[in-house]
Amino acid sequence: MPNKFAKNIYLIGMPGAGKSSVGKKLAKVLDYTFIDLDARIEGQEKLTLSEIFASKGEAYFREAEHQCLLQTEHEQSALIATGGGTPCYFNQMEWMNEHGLTIYLEAAPQLLTDRIVSGESKRPLFDGKNPEEILPFIMQLLEARKHCYEQAKLKIKIPVNDFQTIATQALQLLNQEA
Repeated sequence: MPNKFAKNIYLIGMPGAGKSSVGKKLAKVLDYTFIDLDARIEGQEKLTLSEIFASKGEAYFREAEHQCLLQTEHEQSALIATGGGTPCYFNQMEWMNEHGLTIYLEAAPQLLTDRIVSGESKRPLFDGKNPEEILPFIMQLLEARKHCYEQAKLKIKIPVNDFQTIATQALQLLNQEA
C-alpha cells in the first residue's frame, strides 16, 4: 500500500492495550517503520525496563523515554508504540499531536488485567503485585492517565483480544483521516 499519511503515527494507551502487537501489524500494512519506544530505551540503556526502574528509578526512565520520543521527530513514516505512561510526562501528548497522528487504544480494565496477569511481557509498574492487586491498580492508573489519553486524535476501543482485528480497525480510521 502506498504511503498516504505524511506523518508519524503514535499509538498510546495503557500497558497491555496491545500497542506493540497492533503497531507491528499496522506498520507492515502501511509500509511504515515500526518503533517500540520501550525496546529502543532498553537498547540504548543496555538494560531491561525492570532493571532500569530497579537500579535507576522511574524518574531516570521517564527522562530516557522523553529523549527517545524526541528522537522520533527525525523519523519519516514511522509507527511508534509508546509506553503506557509516555503521554503523561513532559507535555509529550501535546508534542506527539504536533509531530504526528495519535491513536489511543482504549481497552477495558479487565482485559488489561487478563493480559498482564497472563505474563505476556514484563511491565515494571506491576512488579511485585499479585493478581488480585492488578485490577484495582489498573483502574487507579487509568483514572490518573485518562486525561492525557483522551487528547489523542483518534480512538479505538479494544473489545477483543485479536490484534489483527484491531489493526484493521485502525487502518479504516486512518483511511477516513487521509
